[in-house]
Amino acid sequence: MPSDRKPRVLLLGVGCVGGSLLHALLATEAYQLTALVSLPEQVGVLEEMGVHAVLGSIDDEEFVFDLVVEHEVIIHTGCTGHESGIKMVMYSIARRPSGSRPPVFIYTSSAHRLLSGGKSSSMYSDEHPEHIDMLLWSKKGAAPSVELSIQREVYWDRVGKARVAIIAPGVIFGVGSGPFDRVSPSVRELINDLVSAYLTLLSGLLSNPPQTRYAFTQVEPRLWMSVPSLYFFAETGEHSRKEGQSVFTGLDGEEDAASETNACTAALERTKTAFRCRGDTLREWGWEGKQAESFVEGRARELELLAKENA
Repeated sequence: MPSDRKPRVLLLGVGCVGGSLLHALLATEAYQLTALVSLPEQVGVLEEMGVHAVLGSIDDEEFVFDLVVEHEVIIHTGCTGHESGIKMVMYSIARRPSGSRPPVFIYTSSAHRLLSGGKSSSMYSDEHPEHIDMLLWSKKGAAPSVELSIQREVYWDRVGKARVAIIAPGVIFGVGSGPFDRVSPSVRELINDLVSAYLTLLSGLLSNPPQTRYAFTQVEPRLWMSVPSLYFFAETGEHSRKEGQSVFTGLDGEEDAASETNACTAALERTKTAFRCRGDTLREWGWEGKQAESFVEGRARELELLAKENA
């Protein structure tokens, strides 16, 4: 890729999560941004922001194919109803021109539904991966059809040389902080799911939704890597932004294949495992893992800790 051309990023969805990601990418001034939107009124708003807006549907296979093959980075913000669209995106990235750089496909997962067996009184950390495995694959959890579809495509070597990342949960990137500044209905659904599943939501979102910008969950889903060489690790929370940024930045220069491999290996080495949880961070903040707390108590305690940290 010529050094004077910015990497091209395609964002499929600019709602709650997608809008927040879009703001983060615009702030770097390092990318040519294209956004697929479904409403005509969104086009003008995005164009004013310096984003090339394309009106269409992810279910239009030929349209999506043409978009995907023209971009180096494709970001799809998670939706359980878009499995057919996801398959088309992955089909497209595998058929990019042979001389082009390997594309990056990032999916912001809706895998929070895997956590229906979790409890706010339990602490899940890297020290006991078997506990997370039991939680994720519990029969009580809803099937992560889109995530498993992506996993299968990679496992069966159907994505060419693409680097694939599943970032979960997508809501970690922000609530109502996108270009349309609204609390997404999908976020409310997520919150209801977490509360009904007895998970502690570490945020004041329910009590003060218009002013709240970020929602955090105590228990975070695992990121799996069946074929590590094809995955670029991205953790949730602040770390995921940094890792995601390293993926984008890596497209800027003219590094050879060996340099790319070394960068990916180094990133994986830093994480040590294929999954991370917030348990260790909570312990550092003084959270007692065995102490059962209600949703309200957990939220109040977390807000107090954050206030002290930022004082």
